[in-house]
Amino acid sequence: MIQKQRLLVYPFDNDFLATIKHNELISEYEISKLVSPNGWGFVGKDAGSTGKCKETGIKVEGNFKEALGDCDAVLFIDSHLKLDFEKIVYPKMLETIKEKKNILCEIKVEDKIKKELAELASNNGVSCDFLGDNEVWSSPEKSEIYNVNTPVIFVLGVSERTSKFEIQLALRKRLIKEGYKVSQVGTKKYCELLGFHSMPSFMFGNNLSEPEKITLFNHYIKKMEKEEKPDVIIIGLPGGTMKFNNKYTCNYGITSYEISQAIIPDAAICSVLYADYKLTYFENIFKSLQYKLGFKVDCFNLSNYQFDLVRTESFGQMCYTLLDSTAVIQKIENLSGLETPVYNILDEDHADKMYNFILDKLSSYAEVSAF
Repeated sequence: MIQKQRLLVYPFDNDFLATIKHNELISEYEISKLVSPNGWGFVGKDAGSTGKCKETGIKVEGNFKEALGDCDAVLFIDSHLKLDFEKIVYPKMLETIKEKKNILCEIKVEDKIKKELAELASNNGVSCDFLGDNEVWSSPEKSEIYNVNTPVIFVLGVSERTSKFEIQLALRKRLIKEGYKVSQVGTKKYCELLGFHSMPSFMFGNNLSEPEKITLFNHYIKKMEKEEKPDVIIIGLPGGTMKFNNKYTCNYGITSYEISQAIIPDAAICSVLYADYKLTYFENIFKSLQYKLGFKVDCFNLSNYQFDLVRTESFGQMCYTLLDSTAVIQKIENLSGLETPVYNILDEDHADKMYNFILDKLSSYAEVSAF
Protein backbone atom coordinates (compact mmCIF):
# COMPACT_ATOMS: atom_id res chain seq x y z
CA MET A 1 0.00 0.00 0.00
CA ILE A 2 1.32 3.44 -1.00
CA GLN A 3 1.81 5.70 2.01
CA LYS A 4 -0.28 8.84 1.73
CA GLN A 5 1.29 12.28 2.02
CA ARG A 6 0.14 14.35 4.98
CA LEU A 7 -1.65 17.39 3.56
CA LEU A 8 -1.99 20.85 5.10
CA VAL A 9 -4.83 22.98 3.70
CA TYR A 10 -4.49 26.78 3.69
CA PRO A 11 -6.40 29.06 3.97
CA PHE A 12 -9.15 26.75 5.23
CA ASP A 13 -12.75 27.97 5.12
CA ASN A 14 -16.00 26.04 5.40
CA ASP A 15 -16.31 25.75 1.63
CA PHE A 16 -13.64 23.02 1.84
CA LEU A 17 -15.69 21.04 4.34
CA ALA A 18 -17.26 18.76 1.70
CA THR A 19 -13.80 17.48 0.76
CA ILE A 20 -12.96 16.71 4.40
CA LYS A 21 -16.23 14.83 4.86
CA HIS A 22 -15.47 12.68 1.81
CA ASN A 23 -11.69 12.43 2.26
CA GLU A 24 -11.78 8.68 1.55
CA LEU A 25 -12.06 9.64 -2.13
CA ILE A 26 -8.52 11.09 -1.96
CA SER A 27 -6.02 8.35 -2.81
CA GLU A 28 -2.62 10.08 -2.53
CA TYR A 29 -3.09 12.45 0.42
CA GLU A 30 -4.37 12.41 3.97
CA ILE A 31 -5.76 15.72 5.24
CA SER A 32 -3.90 16.21 8.50
CA LYS A 33 -3.77 19.98 9.10
CA LEU A 34 -6.21 22.85 8.48
CA VAL A 35 -4.94 26.40 8.96
CA SER A 36 -6.96 29.62 8.79
CA PRO A 37 -6.12 33.28 9.47
CA ASN A 38 -7.00 34.17 13.06
CA GLY A 39 -9.45 36.85 11.99
CA TRP A 40 -11.80 34.46 10.22
CA GLY A 41 -13.17 32.99 13.45
CA PHE A 42 -12.41 29.34 12.63
CA VAL A 43 -9.24 28.80 14.70
CA GLY A 44 -9.67 26.39 17.63
CA LYS A 45 -12.92 24.96 16.27
CA ASP A 46 -13.57 21.54 14.81
CA ALA A 47 -13.78 21.82 11.02
CA GLY A 48 -17.32 20.45 11.02
CA SER A 49 -18.61 23.12 13.39
CA THR A 50 -17.45 25.85 10.98
CA GLY A 51 -20.14 24.65 8.58
CA LYS A 52 -22.77 23.82 11.21
CA CYS A 53 -22.15 20.12 10.57
CA LYS A 54 -21.13 17.21 12.78
CA GLU A 55 -17.54 17.18 14.00
CA THR A 56 -14.78 15.79 11.79
CA GLY A 57 -12.09 15.27 14.42
CA ILE A 58 -9.79 17.84 12.82
CA LYS A 59 -9.33 21.17 14.60
CA VAL A 60 -8.57 24.34 12.68
CA GLU A 61 -5.21 25.87 13.59
CA GLY A 62 -3.87 29.40 13.26
CA ASN A 63 -0.08 28.91 13.25
CA PHE A 64 0.98 28.05 9.69
CA LYS A 65 4.68 27.61 10.49
CA GLU A 66 4.01 25.23 13.35
CA ALA A 67 1.55 23.13 11.31
CA LEU A 68 3.99 23.02 8.39
CA GLY A 69 6.33 20.83 10.38
CA ASP A 70 3.74 18.05 10.56
CA CYS A 71 2.92 17.75 6.86
CA ASP A 72 4.46 16.62 3.57
CA ALA A 73 2.53 18.92 1.22
CA VAL A 74 0.43 22.09 1.33
CA LEU A 75 -2.74 22.71 -0.68
CA PHE A 76 -3.29 26.44 -1.18
CA ILE A 77 -7.00 26.80 -1.93
CA ASP A 78 -8.88 29.65 -3.57
CA SER A 79 -10.97 30.59 -0.55
CA HIS A 80 -14.14 32.62 -0.97
CA LEU A 81 -12.76 34.78 1.86
CA LYS A 82 -10.02 36.56 -0.05
CA LEU A 83 -6.49 37.20 1.24
CA ASP A 84 -3.82 39.51 -0.12
CA PHE A 85 -1.73 37.09 -2.20
CA GLU A 86 1.46 39.16 -2.24
CA LYS A 87 1.47 40.00 1.48
CA ILE A 88 0.00 36.86 3.04
CA VAL A 89 -0.16 33.84 0.72
CA TYR A 90 3.03 34.22 -1.34
CA PRO A 91 5.38 34.39 1.71
CA LYS A 92 3.81 31.16 2.98
CA MET A 93 4.44 29.49 -0.36
CA LEU A 94 8.10 30.51 -0.14
CA GLU A 95 8.23 29.20 3.42
CA THR A 96 6.70 25.90 2.29
CA ILE A 97 9.38 25.41 -0.35
CA LYS A 98 12.14 26.43 2.08
CA GLU A 99 10.93 23.72 4.48
CA LYS A 100 11.06 21.25 1.56
CA LYS A 101 7.34 20.56 1.39
CA ASN A 102 5.46 19.98 -1.86
CA ILE A 103 2.94 22.58 -3.07
CA LEU A 104 -0.46 22.12 -4.70
CA CYS A 105 -2.00 25.45 -5.66
CA GLU A 106 -5.59 26.14 -6.71
CA ILE A 107 -5.16 29.93 -6.59
CA LYS A 108 -4.76 31.73 -9.91
CA VAL A 109 -1.16 32.96 -10.08
CA GLU A 110 0.62 35.11 -12.65
CA ASP A 111 2.85 33.18 -15.06
CA LYS A 112 5.94 35.03 -13.86
CA ILE A 113 5.36 33.95 -10.25
CA LYS A 114 4.46 30.42 -11.37
CA LYS A 115 7.82 30.09 -13.10
CA GLU A 116 9.68 31.54 -10.13
CA LEU A 117 8.03 29.18 -7.65
CA ALA A 118 8.49 26.14 -9.90
CA GLU A 119 12.22 26.86 -10.29
CA LEU A 120 12.67 27.45 -6.57
CA ALA A 121 10.83 24.22 -5.77
CA SER A 122 12.97 22.27 -8.24
CA ASN A 123 16.15 23.66 -6.66
CA ASN A 124 14.91 22.47 -3.26
CA GLY A 125 13.94 18.99 -4.46
CA VAL A 126 10.17 19.45 -4.08
CA SER A 127 7.25 19.94 -6.46
CA CYS A 128 5.03 22.96 -7.08
CA ASP A 129 1.91 22.03 -9.06
CA PHE A 130 -0.72 24.54 -10.14
CA LEU A 131 -4.05 22.73 -10.23
CA GLY A 132 -6.67 22.94 -12.92
CA ASP A 133 -6.57 22.25 -16.61
CA ASN A 134 -3.42 23.73 -18.15
CA GLU A 135 -4.02 22.30 -21.60
CA VAL A 136 -4.04 24.67 -24.57
CA TRP A 137 -7.37 24.22 -26.32
CA SER A 138 -8.11 25.02 -29.95
CA SER A 139 -11.35 25.41 -31.86
CA PRO A 140 -13.24 22.15 -32.49
CA GLU A 141 -12.66 20.64 -35.91
CA LYS A 142 -16.38 20.01 -36.39
CA SER A 143 -19.31 22.15 -35.29
CA GLU A 144 -21.66 19.19 -34.83
CA ILE A 145 -22.31 17.74 -31.40
CA TYR A 146 -22.75 14.09 -30.47
CA ASN A 147 -25.28 12.13 -28.44
CA VAL A 148 -23.94 10.91 -25.12
CA ASN A 149 -25.33 7.43 -24.49
CA THR A 150 -24.20 7.11 -20.87
CA PRO A 151 -26.66 8.41 -18.23
CA VAL A 152 -25.72 11.95 -17.20
CA ILE A 153 -26.51 13.60 -13.86
CA PHE A 154 -26.37 17.40 -13.58
CA VAL A 155 -25.69 19.08 -10.23
CA LEU A 156 -26.51 22.78 -10.41
CA GLY A 157 -27.23 25.69 -8.11
CA VAL A 158 -29.46 28.71 -8.59
CA SER A 159 -26.61 30.74 -7.08
CA GLU A 160 -23.21 30.24 -5.45
CA ARG A 161 -22.78 28.74 -1.94
CA THR A 162 -25.51 26.13 -2.33
CA SER A 163 -23.55 22.96 -1.38
CA LYS A 164 -23.16 21.79 -4.98
CA PHE A 165 -19.78 20.17 -4.32
CA GLU A 166 -21.14 18.28 -1.32
CA ILE A 167 -23.84 16.82 -3.59
CA GLN A 168 -21.27 15.88 -6.25
CA LEU A 169 -19.09 14.04 -3.74
CA ALA A 170 -21.99 12.37 -1.93
CA LEU A 171 -23.30 10.96 -5.21
CA ARG A 172 -19.84 9.83 -6.28
CA LYS A 173 -19.17 8.04 -2.99
CA ARG A 174 -22.48 6.19 -3.04
CA LEU A 175 -22.30 5.19 -6.71
CA ILE A 176 -18.77 3.83 -6.35
CA LYS A 177 -19.77 1.96 -3.20
CA GLU A 178 -22.57 0.29 -5.17
CA GLY A 179 -20.06 -0.83 -7.80
CA TYR A 180 -20.80 1.67 -10.57
CA LYS A 181 -18.00 3.12 -12.68
CA VAL A 182 -18.28 6.91 -12.44
CA SER A 183 -16.85 9.54 -14.77
CA GLN A 184 -17.16 13.05 -13.41
CA VAL A 185 -16.46 16.72 -14.08
CA GLY A 186 -16.54 18.87 -10.96
CA THR A 187 -16.68 22.50 -9.91
CA LYS A 188 -13.33 22.73 -8.06
CA LYS A 189 -9.82 22.98 -9.49
CA TYR A 190 -8.64 20.27 -7.08
CA CYS A 191 -11.12 17.62 -8.32
CA GLU A 192 -8.22 15.51 -9.63
CA LEU A 193 -7.15 14.92 -6.00
CA LEU A 194 -10.52 13.23 -5.51
CA GLY A 195 -10.19 11.05 -8.58
CA PHE A 196 -12.10 12.98 -11.25
CA HIS A 197 -11.84 15.88 -13.67
CA SER A 198 -12.05 19.58 -12.92
CA MET A 199 -13.99 21.76 -15.37
CA PRO A 200 -11.84 22.27 -18.49
CA SER A 201 -10.25 25.72 -18.65
CA PHE A 202 -11.65 26.59 -22.07
CA MET A 203 -15.07 27.07 -20.47
CA PHE A 204 -13.76 30.15 -18.65
CA GLY A 205 -11.23 31.54 -21.12
CA ASN A 206 -11.50 34.06 -23.94
CA ASN A 207 -9.73 32.08 -26.67
CA LEU A 208 -12.90 30.44 -27.95
CA SER A 209 -16.26 31.87 -28.94
CA GLU A 210 -19.30 30.87 -26.87
CA PRO A 211 -20.65 28.51 -29.60
CA GLU A 212 -17.21 26.88 -29.81
CA LYS A 213 -17.21 26.30 -26.04
CA ILE A 214 -20.54 24.48 -26.32
CA THR A 215 -19.30 22.26 -29.12
CA LEU A 216 -15.95 21.55 -27.49
CA PHE A 217 -17.52 20.65 -24.14
CA ASN A 218 -19.76 18.16 -25.90
CA HIS A 219 -16.71 16.64 -27.62
CA TYR A 220 -14.86 16.62 -24.28
CA ILE A 221 -17.61 14.58 -22.60
CA LYS A 222 -17.99 12.27 -25.62
CA LYS A 223 -14.24 11.56 -25.56
CA MET A 224 -14.49 10.83 -21.83
CA GLU A 225 -17.35 8.43 -22.49
CA LYS A 226 -15.37 6.54 -25.15
CA GLU A 227 -12.14 6.33 -23.17
CA GLU A 228 -13.42 5.72 -19.63
CA LYS A 229 -16.52 3.65 -20.49
CA PRO A 230 -18.44 4.70 -17.36
CA ASP A 231 -21.82 3.53 -16.11
CA VAL A 232 -22.77 7.11 -15.24
CA ILE A 233 -21.41 10.63 -15.74
CA ILE A 234 -21.80 13.38 -13.11
CA ILE A 235 -21.36 16.99 -14.22
CA GLY A 236 -21.23 19.86 -11.72
CA LEU A 237 -22.33 23.14 -13.32
CA PRO A 238 -20.09 26.02 -12.11
CA GLY A 239 -21.57 29.20 -10.65
CA GLY A 240 -25.27 29.95 -10.60
CA THR A 241 -27.95 29.46 -13.22
CA MET A 242 -29.23 33.05 -13.21
CA LYS A 243 -28.34 36.49 -11.86
CA PHE A 244 -29.10 37.02 -8.18
CA ASN A 245 -30.00 40.65 -8.79
CA ASN A 246 -28.77 43.55 -10.92
CA LYS A 247 -25.70 44.05 -8.71
CA TYR A 248 -24.72 40.42 -8.10
CA THR A 249 -25.05 38.72 -11.45
CA CYS A 250 -23.42 35.27 -10.88
CA ASN A 251 -22.04 35.69 -14.41
CA TYR A 252 -25.68 35.54 -15.61
CA GLY A 253 -25.61 31.74 -15.56
CA ILE A 254 -23.76 31.72 -18.87
CA THR A 255 -21.59 28.65 -18.15
CA SER A 256 -24.60 26.64 -16.95
CA TYR A 257 -26.46 27.57 -20.12
CA GLU A 258 -23.57 26.53 -22.35
CA ILE A 259 -23.20 23.15 -20.64
CA SER A 260 -26.95 22.55 -20.91
CA GLN A 261 -26.73 23.17 -24.67
CA ALA A 262 -23.80 20.77 -25.00
CA ILE A 263 -25.21 17.85 -23.00
CA ILE A 264 -28.75 16.68 -22.23
CA PRO A 265 -28.97 15.31 -18.67
CA ASP A 266 -30.93 12.21 -17.70
CA ALA A 267 -31.34 13.52 -14.16
CA ALA A 268 -30.83 16.95 -12.59
CA ILE A 269 -30.45 18.13 -9.00
CA CYS A 270 -30.88 21.84 -8.31
CA SER A 271 -29.68 23.40 -5.06
CA VAL A 272 -30.99 26.67 -3.65
CA LEU A 273 -30.09 29.00 -0.80
CA TYR A 274 -32.07 28.79 2.43
CA ALA A 275 -34.97 31.24 2.72
CA ASP A 276 -38.59 31.38 3.83
CA TYR A 277 -39.87 30.01 0.54
CA LYS A 278 -43.41 29.33 -0.53
CA LEU A 279 -44.17 26.34 -2.74
CA THR A 280 -44.55 28.69 -5.71
CA TYR A 281 -40.84 29.59 -5.53
CA PHE A 282 -39.77 26.04 -6.40
CA GLU A 283 -42.48 25.75 -9.02
CA ASN A 284 -41.23 28.95 -10.67
CA ILE A 285 -37.59 27.79 -10.54
CA PHE A 286 -38.65 24.48 -12.09
CA LYS A 287 -40.38 26.23 -14.98
CA SER A 288 -37.63 28.82 -15.42
CA LEU A 289 -34.89 26.19 -15.73
CA GLN A 290 -37.02 24.02 -17.98
CA TYR A 291 -37.52 26.82 -20.49
CA LYS A 292 -34.08 28.42 -20.10
CA LEU A 293 -31.85 25.34 -19.97
CA GLY A 294 -34.08 22.80 -21.67
CA PHE A 295 -34.41 20.11 -18.98
CA LYS A 296 -36.58 19.34 -15.97
CA VAL A 297 -35.25 19.41 -12.41
CA ASP A 298 -35.86 16.05 -10.74
CA CYS A 299 -35.24 17.14 -7.17
CA PHE A 300 -34.10 20.15 -5.16
CA ASN A 301 -31.55 20.53 -2.38
CA LEU A 302 -32.05 23.20 0.28
CA SER A 303 -28.69 24.58 1.39
CA ASN A 304 -27.92 25.76 4.93
CA TYR A 305 -26.51 29.04 3.52
CA GLN A 306 -28.88 32.02 3.81
CA PHE A 307 -28.25 35.27 1.95
CA ASP A 308 -27.37 38.08 4.40
CA LEU A 309 -28.55 41.37 2.91
CA VAL A 310 -27.28 43.61 5.75
CA ARG A 311 -23.70 42.28 5.63
CA THR A 312 -23.76 42.23 1.84
CA GLU A 313 -24.58 45.92 1.71
CA SER A 314 -21.90 46.68 4.31
CA PHE A 315 -19.09 44.72 2.66
CA GLY A 316 -20.06 45.20 -0.98
CA GLN A 317 -19.97 41.46 -1.76
CA MET A 318 -22.41 38.61 -1.31
CA CYS A 319 -22.41 37.43 2.33
CA TYR A 320 -24.21 34.54 3.93
CA THR A 321 -25.40 33.25 7.31
CA LEU A 322 -24.93 29.57 8.10
CA LEU A 323 -27.85 27.70 9.65
CA ASP A 324 -27.93 24.46 11.58
CA SER A 325 -28.94 21.42 9.54
CA THR A 326 -31.99 20.85 11.78
CA ALA A 327 -33.43 24.20 10.68
CA VAL A 328 -33.14 23.06 7.07
CA ILE A 329 -34.94 19.80 7.86
CA GLN A 330 -37.78 21.69 9.53
CA LYS A 331 -38.14 23.97 6.53
CA ILE A 332 -38.25 20.99 4.17
CA GLU A 333 -41.04 19.41 6.21
CA ASN A 334 -43.13 22.51 5.47
CA LEU A 335 -42.61 21.93 1.74
CA SER A 336 -44.15 18.45 1.70
CA GLY A 337 -46.86 19.58 -0.71
CA LEU A 338 -44.34 20.17 -3.49
CA GLU A 339 -44.49 17.69 -6.36
CA THR A 340 -40.70 17.80 -6.86
CA PRO A 341 -38.96 16.45 -3.72
CA VAL A 342 -36.62 18.65 -1.65
CA TYR A 343 -33.67 17.22 0.30
CA ASN A 344 -30.91 18.35 2.67
CA ILE A 345 -27.63 16.83 1.48
CA LEU A 346 -25.98 17.55 4.86
CA ASP A 347 -28.27 15.01 6.53
CA GLU A 348 -27.15 11.40 5.93
CA ASP A 349 -30.71 10.10 5.73
CA HIS A 350 -31.66 12.80 3.21
CA ALA A 351 -28.47 12.14 1.23
CA ASP A 352 -29.40 8.47 0.97
CA LYS A 353 -32.93 9.36 -0.10
CA MET A 354 -31.62 11.72 -2.78
CA TYR A 355 -29.25 9.07 -4.08
CA ASN A 356 -31.98 6.41 -4.22
CA PHE A 357 -34.37 8.84 -5.89
CA ILE A 358 -31.86 9.64 -8.64
CA LEU A 359 -30.98 5.96 -9.04
CA ASP A 360 -34.68 5.12 -9.44
CA LYS A 361 -34.97 7.89 -12.00
CA LEU A 362 -32.13 6.44 -14.07
CA SER A 363 -33.46 2.90 -13.62
CA SER A 364 -36.76 3.97 -15.16
CA TYR A 365 -35.03 4.24 -18.55
CA ALA A 366 -35.32 0.75 -19.99
CA GLU A 367 -32.32 1.25 -22.27
CA VAL A 368 -29.99 1.94 -19.34
CA SER A 369 -28.87 -1.60 -18.60
CA ALA A 370 -26.26 -0.54 -16.02
CA PHE A 371 -29.02 0.45 -13.62
